[in-house]
Amino acid sequence: MDGISSINRLLPANIASNPPSFLPPCALAAPVGLPNNGVCSPTTTSRSGSTTSTPCSLLTSLCTASPTSASTGDDQVGYWKHFVQEDAYKLCEQNIDSFLQLLYPAKPEVWLEWFTPSWKSKEWVEANRTPGRPTWLSEEEYNVLRETLVRSGLKSPLTYYRAFSADSNVEEDKKISQEALQIRKPALFIATSKDYVCTPRDGRTNMAKFAPHAKIVELNVGHWAQMEATEQFNRVLEDWIQSLPSSGY
Repeated sequence: MDGISSINRLLPANIASNPPSFLPPCALAAPVGLPNNGVCSPTTTSRSGSTTSTPCSLLTSLCTASPTSASTGDDQVGYWKHFVQEDAYKLCEQNIDSFLQLLYPAKPEVWLEWFTPSWKSKEWVEANRTPGRPTWLSEEEYNVLRETLVRSGLKSPLTYYRAFSADSNVEEDKKISQEALQIRKPALFIATSKDYVCTPRDGRTNMAKFAPHAKIVELNVGHWAQMEATEQFNRVLEDWIQSLPSSGY
């Protein structure tokens, strides 16, 4: 899964009666080669399987880091050096709590030391570091994430990084016209100032190139904006939806 294809938390009024499902961590900081990879109709999926969607582009935390940077150890995407290893999933499955607590760190700055530098993510998981879940992630939410990954495994999600690094989609991407890359529907980009992989600077560059009309809002949180600042995120989203023309979308 590329970019954000589901809002990880329902609006507050719905949470108690219908707990949400969550975006799998396999989508974590996945650099996108084409802007369309990170664009979708925002969809909320409940555990009962029902969905609702808004037919406008929601863009959040788009990345522009390249697989070439990953293979050379660029410190913005150094974790790729670990994730592209053929057997990386085995270690991460073995120490699943350590893996999860790196993906969902107690503080965003953890990524600066243990995620963006080359091989530090492997060192973290090998040492089975488990500092605990962040305060913004409830025990119930953490358990859902954990149970989902234990059940489905990590081989397929981590294969994404290997496929991307091998330029597996290059020929297919060439078939997409430049016109098709331009986003013409109303668009919202939510940047996060403490995301050290999908940086606001990179996101703004993408928006200027492919969706120059997008409304841009920057929140002072880490990568998981919809969970770290749920009420603020929902408020931004609601305000944006309410600002849209009532006809044509």
